[in-house]
Amino acid sequence: STTGTGAFILDNNGILSSSLAVFPNNSMTNFGTYYISETSTMDFYGAVQTILPNPFGLPDLQGYGNVLLRNGIKNVTAPVYIRMNLTNLSSNLNVNTLIDALRVRGSVINTSSIFNDGVIEIGE
Repeated sequence: STTGTGAFILDNNGILSSSLAVFPNNSMTNFGTYYISETSTMDFYGAVQTILPNPFGLPDLQGYGNVLLRNGIKNVTAPVYIRMNLTNLSSNLNVNTLIDALRVRGSVINTSSIFNDGVIEIGE
């Protein structure tokens, strides 16, 4: 949107993929409202990416639905809330020192490396 109106909706089973270094970033601005379904997926597939704490500035408890990590290095540098599952297929996931916490309400499905210098909370 260019006028600050309208809605960005990532609905049930929708997937938003990006290789941008900071995702979701400020390229998705100027919508009046944002909605991310609990069953949607944010797909991080870039070489080096930072997972932002509050996608689109949503309140903490309305964070990501599912998160998929593919390729490269993924950094958690601030608390992140995932309402469903975190799937790490082929990334090095780094949870920075003293980050409290990477909260995953569902499961962590991992086939790669997780370097945790902070706190990872799994399950409800």
